[in-house]
Amino acid sequence: MPTQLLHIPLVLCLFVPIFSSHAFAATSRRRPPPHILCCDVPSNVRSILDEYEQQGRANIGFISADDEGLACRLEQNDIDAFIIRSSNTVSLDLLQRLPKKVRAVGRAGVGCDNIDLNACKEANIPVVTAAGANAVAVAEHTLALMLALARRIKPAVKSIEEGRWDRHSLTGVGLRGKTVGVVGFGAIGAEVASICSNLGMKVLVAPPADESTVSPEATEKRKQRLKKSEAIEVDCLRDLLQDSDIVSVHLPLTDSTRHYIGGDQLASMKQGATLISTARGGVIDECALLECLKNSVISGAALDVFESEGSQVSEDSVLMELAQLDSTVITPHVGGHTVEAQVDVWTLVMDRLLENLHVTD
Repeated sequence: MPTQLLHIPLVLCLFVPIFSSHAFAATSRRRPPPHILCCDVPSNVRSILDEYEQQGRANIGFISADDEGLACRLEQNDIDAFIIRSSNTVSLDLLQRLPKKVRAVGRAGVGCDNIDLNACKEANIPVVTAAGANAVAVAEHTLALMLALARRIKPAVKSIEEGRWDRHSLTGVGLRGKTVGVVGFGAIGAEVASICSNLGMKVLVAPPADESTVSPEATEKRKQRLKKSEAIEVDCLRDLLQDSDIVSVHLPLTDSTRHYIGGDQLASMKQGATLISTARGGVIDECALLECLKNSVISGAALDVFESEGSQVSEDSVLMELAQLDSTVITPHVGGHTVEAQVDVWTLVMDRLLENLHVTD
C-alpha cells in the first residue's frame, strides 16, 4: 500500500511536464489567423464577418476606397488576402504593387470582368468568387423585370404620376403558355428556367456560347439542370431567338460574349418579343438595342446591367435614351441585392478564401 501511494505521485509528476511541453509545441506551431481586407461591405453583413474574428479564423479589416486608395492600403504589407465588389478593379498595375504577403483575391459576387484573371494567374494569385450564392436573388429580379414588361408597369405608373387614368391603353400580356429562351445556363439561368417552368412557360435553352471551354463535369451538370427545369436545349442561338416570346440573357462577359446579342440577333427575334438581361454589361450591344426598340423590331427590353455603370451612367447618352423609352425597364445592377443574398455571398466568398488559405474551422 505505501508503495502504491508513493508511485502515483511519481507518475503524475512525470506525466504533467510531458503533456505541457506537447501543448506548448502545438500552440507555438499554430499559425496566426490571416488578415483579410473587405471592400464596401454592406452594413448588415459586418456582424456576420465579425463572427470569423470571434472564432479565431480571420482578422477582418474594412475599407471603402477607390483603386488607388485600395492599393495604398495593401502596400502597408499586413494583408494576406482581400475581397472586392464591383466598384474596385484588380488590374495589372494593382498586382504589380502588391506585397508578397498578399496571397489571394476574393470577389464578393459572380462576374470577374473587373479582375484581370490572366495577370492574377501570372502573379500566382488565386481568385475565388461567390458563384451561385446570389442565383435565387438574380432569378427573382429577372422575373420581376419580365412581369414589369409584360404588364406595362412603367407606363402605368407614369400615367398615374401625370394624373391620367389610361387603363384601357395599358392592357398587358400573361406569362403562362409563353416561350422563354434562356441564354446562359449557369446557376442563375437554371434558376430562371425552373421559375418559368413552374409558371407554365415553355423553356428553351441556347447552347453554350463557347463549347470549347465546357468541361465534362459542366456538361453533366447542364444535363441535370435541363431535366430538373423541364427545359429543351435548341441546336443554335438563332432557333431560340426565332421561337421565344421572351429572351433572358445570363452570360458572363468574356471576349467571346461581348456584344453576343447585337443587331443581327435582335433582328432574328420573334415579332413582339421582349429582351431581359441580368447578365453583364457589354453582352448586349446597347446601341443596336436602342435602334431596334425605336424601330419596333422588338416590343421591349429590361436591363439591369450596362456597359457604363456607377458615376459614368449620366454621361452615357445611349443608356439615358434607353431609360426614357416607355418600352424599357432599367434598374441599376441590383439583381443580386437582397439582404439574404448579400449575407450568402459574403459568407461563401469568405469560406472559399479561407479554404484557399488553408484555414479550417
